[in-house]
Amino acid sequence: MSTRSQPLLLVLVVFCIGCVYLYALIQNMLYEHDAASLRSGGVLSYPMSNDIAGNDSELGSRLQEIRRETSGSELGAVDILSQFSNQSADSVNMIQDFDALRVRDLKKILLLQAIDEVEESVAKDAAVDSSLGAGVSPPGLQSRKELEKANEESAIEGRSRQEKVSGMEPIVSFHVSRGDTEGERLRKSPYIYNEEMERKRFSEPVVQASIKYISAVIPKDKNLFSKSFSYCRYNQCGYTKDMSRADAVLFRASTVRDQKMPNHRRPRKQRWVITTIDPVAKNYPLFRPDVVSSFNWTATYQLGADIPRLLGQLKSQEPDPHKQYGKIYDGKTELLAWFVSHCETRSQREQYVLRMHKLTPVHVFGRCGTRKCGQAQHSRASDQDLCLPMLTRKYKFYLAFENAFCIDYITEKFFKIFHDVDVIPVVRGGFDYKRYLPHGVYVDAADFESPEALSRYLKDLGNDKDRYIQMLKTKDRWTFQRQEPFHCQLCEKLHRNTSTGHYENLQKSVKGTELDPQCWAPTDLTNEKSRKAGRH
Repeated sequence: MSTRSQPLLLVLVVFCIGCVYLYALIQNMLYEHDAASLRSGGVLSYPMSNDIAGNDSELGSRLQEIRRETSGSELGAVDILSQFSNQSADSVNMIQDFDALRVRDLKKILLLQAIDEVEESVAKDAAVDSSLGAGVSPPGLQSRKELEKANEESAIEGRSRQEKVSGMEPIVSFHVSRGDTEGERLRKSPYIYNEEMERKRFSEPVVQASIKYISAVIPKDKNLFSKSFSYCRYNQCGYTKDMSRADAVLFRASTVRDQKMPNHRRPRKQRWVITTIDPVAKNYPLFRPDVVSSFNWTATYQLGADIPRLLGQLKSQEPDPHKQYGKIYDGKTELLAWFVSHCETRSQREQYVLRMHKLTPVHVFGRCGTRKCGQAQHSRASDQDLCLPMLTRKYKFYLAFENAFCIDYITEKFFKIFHDVDVIPVVRGGFDYKRYLPHGVYVDAADFESPEALSRYLKDLGNDKDRYIQMLKTKDRWTFQRQEPFHCQLCEKLHRNTSTGHYENLQKSVKGTELDPQCWAPTDLTNEKSRKAGRH
């Protein structure tokens, strides 16, 4: 080769190397863009698989294993997806078809995201453990601390139990710790209306790509298809009686109990939603083979439900400075009232009230009593016009006793007393009143060793004018606030969540287990201490 041709060859080599480098740089930019697009579309946002979600030591060792696999692994994209996620087949196919993304780049993205998610899981669990405080929890686990921990974890960010294939973020999220101050508790509590949080939520852009259709397996329910979406924040939803074209199908738990599941051909992306506001202690056969793994979402009173159906909230307000509390107190002539229509209950509240009645008269309205609100027998329809105004005029306390002891179970019995009703509620149930509600606005039966002890306390408090009026004033700082209607919540969920994962064990997820129950039998009627107190 001549001396003159050597510089030309050198320039050519440098030019070729530069072209290769430029090509690699452009390809890398394209890969990063494609990966970001996938992430923004939710394709790479998936939960960890059950083999990773074990105890802390397993998580630590799994982290090391994942990090080792980021270098030199020759696994294919589908193998990695099956190892690190339970994502639906749609997402797997989408990634398989996305030929612009090389397998090694896909592996790296998936593995690194898996590491991030595991580390985040460990951090959250550590935070939960450190936030647990002392307190009284319902029986059912090997120790009360275990149930308290289970109850706390089930409420963190609205997470459901591990049997569910996730990817279904709840509309609300919350984490109320016993270690929080009163103000912190109430800011985080889902049962306290948070105006700042609502403003932030409603300022977010509403993305509604298409109309979502809702059907139902709810016989004789004429009201379902009459509820309008026009006033909902997410309003691009409609009803259809043709289940084959519905995006979601609603099932009442009572319907599941009484009927077989429909055998129509179910569209792949259709979500089945089981809903109830009744206590899950009821005899719902969620373990049936045609039920146990058929549902995608739950809509119950439970905070861990995919759509928590809260029956009320409290909203702070400024009390009326001119309200004549002394006159209100002086006009009250009776101590205790109870509105009740279910006479035999799992909580045995009727037995509890019977023992209270032996020391202090309890006036019982409704099907289980003999008293009326003026000319009307008590009913929900007569509450606002007749029964609640009567409570304000005559009674000092109202028994808001639930019909079952279940975690998170609280009904309108409590919240309606905050609708401008001058009476103090007395509560009894499995709900954690002290964690989620303001202090000083109710009397909790759980604080007393027996029904008789509660009766004596109420009698003393009712006779102490100053203490009673102070409690009324504290209660008047709060008013009743209805939650967004369920059909609006469902419409929003359909637009914001595209996952089709399902519960693997609906019975366990909703009702709990023998060692971790969602509901339990009352213990405040059977202990020896209570019996002795009742004889004195």
